[in-house]
Amino acid sequence: MKLIDYIKEKEQLALDNNLEKEAIKKLLIEFEYQNMTNLILNYNNEISSHYFNNLIDKYIYDKLPIQYILGYQYFYGYKFKVNNDVLIPRPETELLVEKALKIIKENNYKKVLDIGTGSGAIAIALALENKEIEVSAVDISVKALDVARINAKELNAENVEFKISDMFS
Repeated sequence: MKLIDYIKEKEQLALDNNLEKEAIKKLLIEFEYQNMTNLILNYNNEISSHYFNNLIDKYIYDKLPIQYILGYQYFYGYKFKVNNDVLIPRPETELLVEKALKIIKENNYKKVLDIGTGSGAIAIALALENKEIEVSAVDISVKALDVARINAKELNAENVEFKISDMFS
């Protein structure tokens, strides 16, 4: 089967399952072709469809979000590790970070608390954008905090402290 035919088939399956067809190309680029140019240059090449089926099927049939398949999501310009232990950072949440940074600056706040930090996206973005603040990030999930700590380490967010908490303790 030619790559272009495989893509068309899988894009139609995605649409039939109320999913975004663009995710098919994104997955192929990420795991095999590196960029759109390489993908297009290979459109007429014969491929072994089973090579990609496991990956694509996770998206189409298991309805696993593409971010979990890829293992990351960009947030506020930073690449965050994500998995099913955390929620996927949403683009609209970046507005919260912008507003918080403005409020922090206007009021000369020095400490910030992020409750329910998950992947740590909000806490880490705030810490990276304002090195003068101390950020405490709490979550009830040990697994979520593990992901957040990895993100903080990989992004060199040294002014974030993570703690397990149920908000009432």
